[in-house]
Amino acid sequence: MQSFVMSVVVLSIPAVLLGLFRRRLWWPLLVWDLGMILGEVMGLVSIMEFSTLLTDTGLILDAQRFNLWMVWSILVGSAIRISSLNSRESFALGVCFGALGSGLILSKVERKSEAHYRRVCLAMAGSLLHPGLMFGGLDFLSSGFLWLILWIPMLLWFWLSTSKLEATERYQQFVSDALNSINKREPTPRVLWYVAAVTLFLSFLLPVYAVWILGGTSVLWLWVGRDRVPLPEIGAFFASLFAVNLAVAGGLPEVAAWGLEELPMEFHPWLPIAMVLVSTVLSVLIGVVPMTIFGLALFARSLDLPSVGLRTEPLMMAYGIGLTLGNVRPLILNQVWRKQAKLWLLGVLVSSIVVGFLLGL
Repeated sequence: MQSFVMSVVVLSIPAVLLGLFRRRLWWPLLVWDLGMILGEVMGLVSIMEFSTLLTDTGLILDAQRFNLWMVWSILVGSAIRISSLNSRESFALGVCFGALGSGLILSKVERKSEAHYRRVCLAMAGSLLHPGLMFGGLDFLSSGFLWLILWIPMLLWFWLSTSKLEATERYQQFVSDALNSINKREPTPRVLWYVAAVTLFLSFLLPVYAVWILGGTSVLWLWVGRDRVPLPEIGAFFASLFAVNLAVAGGLPEVAAWGLEELPMEFHPWLPIAMVLVSTVLSVLIGVVPMTIFGLALFARSLDLPSVGLRTEPLMMAYGIGLTLGNVRPLILNQVWRKQAKLWLLGVLVSSIVVGFLLGL
């Protein structure tokens, strides 16, 4: 038992450390290498197994749709170039390119202001329109029509992004939007927005073919952004995948699944709320990508939840909503996070309580 606990702790360290330097290729590679060396020294894993570790844990199969969704979004974020956005276009950005693609695009627009923060939140709201737009949405939220609960935090984010503007700010934003619509230079044809939106919607409607849909259209985006192929970002993602795989090999998802199954029944009604809050906070601290991969491994191993009176679908949805609410990286990159942290926290708290309560019914 002691050796099992040690294996979980040691091999999970690289995944936890991924949050320190995000979107940097050297950092996930470094922590993965250190984890493999430490595991070898302690006799927990063999370096000779690194090439088969993904298939041995099943993670490459559990997360195949998410892996392609990530590569697709990174290619989109690199290919699309915009100079400015109005509020309507910001919401459309989230609908067309999803939670990750729109975040990568907005992070390159230097508008460190209150109005730009509102537009970032509008893009986050747009990415809640359907599960195909969300982190791991095709895996966490594609069963039945329970995903319509997503529209509650979507409307909340929309309200928080627009209702707090004073009359003068509204006027200034109107003038700025009008000038932007006249002077805006957009090197990417608008038809590509529609192509991206249709791609994500089809992958949601036809999840069985999502791998082919996302993989096939990735070739298009690779061609559109051929002069700026995001090899460092793609490399950083796959390095993160290997680092999280060490935690999976160590048994961390099994431990978390056992914890859910052993939870006293009186806490079951509160579990969706806790799931939203925990996945949101950990996504902020560690990153949405490692937390999504871990969540896919967790629910693939939580097969006994129905036997203890827990429905898997609401918990998966709560986890998936937390991933999107924890996607605050565009705000941090644009240096408006400190000023607007209270508003974001209010949205997260209200969304967690309302959605968690409905899922717990």
